Amino acid sequence: MARITQSSSIPNMTGSLVDGGSLRLVKHIGTGAFGAVYMGQENSSSSSLSSSSSPRPSLFAVKCLVHHRPESHAAKLQSRELDLHQRASGHENIVSFHRTFCDPGFVYFVMEYVEGTDMYAAMLDGVYHRETALIKNTFASLVDALVFCHSQGVYHRDLKPENVLVDANGGNPRLTDFGLATDQAVCTDMGCGSGSYMAPELFSTSGSTYYLAADADAWALSIILINLVTAMMPWITAQTRDGAWRDFKVDPEYLREMLPISHSLNDLLVRCLRVDPIHRPSLTEMRNEVLAMKHLYMSDADLRKASNGVRRCADGKPVGRRTPPQDLCRECGLSVSECCSSRESGSMGGYLSMLAREQEIRWGKDDAGSFPPAVRDTPESRLDDDDVLEPPMAPFAYPSASSSLTDSLSERPPLGQVHVRVRLSPGPSPLSSSLNLEDIGGGKKRKASSSKMKKLLRRFGTWRNRIQSVDSSL
Repeated sequence: MARITQSSSIPNMTGSLVDGGSLRLVKHIGTGAFGAVYMGQENSSSSSLSSSSSPRPSLFAVKCLVHHRPESHAAKLQSRELDLHQRASGHENIVSFHRTFCDPGFVYFVMEYVEGTDMYAAMLDGVYHRETALIKNTFASLVDALVFCHSQGVYHRDLKPENVLVDANGGNPRLTDFGLATDQAVCTDMGCGSGSYMAPELFSTSGSTYYLAADADAWALSIILINLVTAMMPWITAQTRDGAWRDFKVDPEYLREMLPISHSLNDLLVRCLRVDPIHRPSLTEMRNEVLAMKHLYMSDADLRKASNGVRRCADGKPVGRRTPPQDLCRECGLSVSECCSSRESGSMGGYLSMLAREQEIRWGKDDAGSFPPAVRDTPESRLDDDDVLEPPMAPFAYPSASSSLTDSLSERPPLGQVHVRVRLSPGPSPLSSSLNLEDIGGGKKRKASSSKMKKLLRRFGTWRNRIQSVDSSL
């Protein structure tokens, strides 16, 4: 069970009247490291906001942040988020920013309250499973929202399902959480975003010293398209240290070996996920091609020839087991936080998305292995080296109990990830004692011998002890 870390800076303000008594904070939605989000309701006794023609008081999402000194870095970040969110407001697929006010202790952002849930939860509930029309319309709406943002000189830089709010049916998406947004078309702050949704040029290991923010947004939207169709992640991060990413770069059919997607969708994704951003299609081209596609999913004839893992994914069933992600991160040469984390923004515009990035994740040992789409590396949400990360791979087999906005994300399994090719790194790392690969590639059944694995583990332990003894002697 995940533990939600409460902010010590924000007291429980449920029931409080703010903004001169015109707004009442009626329900606590969530708490993060830098503030809290409440559902706010216009105070009916306040003549300044209430209207006799309104059938009931209006509802808002109210983000409460600590009021910092104007010259502080935190205050500048809050001001930037405020400015960019206001600039991007006005589109039907972007959460509206209504107003801001402050008192001696706190700054308040008043935004549109969306009835429903976030796209992440909708994916886990199987809302988009094989719903081609819904996926097309939702993706097109997200493209429209992003094109509008870019036309206003706003670049989001943290696109992911948690930062998209949808209605109970998964439609009418609204983009939110502008905590990492920028108005700089060319950026030099590498590693900004959520790891699994970051383009390869954003990683310092790529050798790049800058990137175009618009290209980064388009890349993240391409990964979201994969999420919508399959509820799976294609890789952990788009770095050469990630084996899945390496395989994709050299094999145009790699995604179809893992996922039940059509030839036309695969062809589009291969172009959208090219290493060189110059050769990627534009957002408008992506939108038009998706809407024109007759099929997003693999045909029945292709499914009959596909691996068991692809067929199970097409049915929304668990795909199998793989190397625990903390070990995969070590194989990549990265810590868990470096591999899957994003830069801390302190923003909570996504209502529930802040719970995902402020919680300490501790998955059960008995679940099938997979990897979360993104976990923020905050002081309150840092993964220990010995934490076990083995959540379910196929979310459709593990639906969440409710889609309410006030549900905790702690009980929701993450999006799945399939790895068809499984390798041991030169330096062995701990693996499951019995790894059944029948479901995750080629249809061949192989089992790693328990005795051999124990030998590898002993060698790994001996090697680690030698390193530690050398460190202690220095």
